[in-house]
Amino acid sequence: MDYFLIIDKNATIRKIMYKNLTIYYFSGIGFSELLYHEHANLLNAARSLIEKCPCAYGCPSCVGPTLEVGKSAKEIVPKIIGLILGK
Repeated sequence: MDYFLIIDKNATIRKIMYKNLTIYYFSGIGFSELLYHEHANLLNAARSLIEKCPCAYGCPSCVGPTLEVGKSAKEIVPKIIGLILGK
């Protein structure tokens, strides 16, 4: 059976041993370095998405469902992003 997997030759291989079963798996999907360098752009994009969303208190498209994140999430999350970015 072909799963059409493309494995990075530099990927880290992890090993789990459970009873008589040994499982090998590749860790990570390669976004760590990119996200490290682009975290400010990612956070700014998230803040922009939240601020432009037409909902009143938050929705699954911006900060999450109001019943899960509370009615103040849409107001608070952009402030938290600003603190993280130092702005």
